[in-house]
Amino acid sequence: MNYNSDILQNREWSIAKSLVYNIVLAIFLTLIIAVITIYVSKVKLDVVLSDSMADTFYKDDIVVIKQYDDYNVGDIIEFKMGNGTLVTHRIQEKNIEGGITTFVTKGDNNPSSDLTEVSISSVQGKVIAIIEGGNLIYEFVKTNYFMFIDIILGLWVLSSTISSEIEMRKHNIAKV
Repeated sequence: MNYNSDILQNREWSIAKSLVYNIVLAIFLTLIIAVITIYVSKVKLDVVLSDSMADTFYKDDIVVIKQYDDYNVGDIIEFKMGNGTLVTHRIQEKNIEGGITTFVTKGDNNPSSDLTEVSISSVQGKVIAIIEGGNLIYEFVKTNYFMFIDIILGLWVLSSTISSEIEMRKHNIAKV
């Protein structure tokens, strides 16, 4: 048995573990920052349910919605229909009568405007960003598999940190 090759293999294994650990930690921190940013900026994410807005965005894309006080022709808004369904269409026309604002909307891929005008009180917000195919990630995050993987990765990061700390103390190595 070659002592130098054992040390080299242990060093390579340690470097590989450290690399994976740092990647997992970076992903975890990125997700935390994203969630905090969404919470602080008061935006919401919604999954697109149809292709009525194709070529702008498609079914299973995620739209980022932010509420404003006013909306204009050309804005893509999300609004709640009478039955509670959320629809995301473009404003074609803005009407103000007796101090009440309503919008005529249309999906970019639809042949005609929506049948019902949308009151400003039904508007949930304006689309400020689109995450293409984001529903695949969103659906995975909602599953128990993700929760399981997240717990396992969290425990792994914690155990790696603790074992690294123990090794450093064992060899009297100070953190820099």
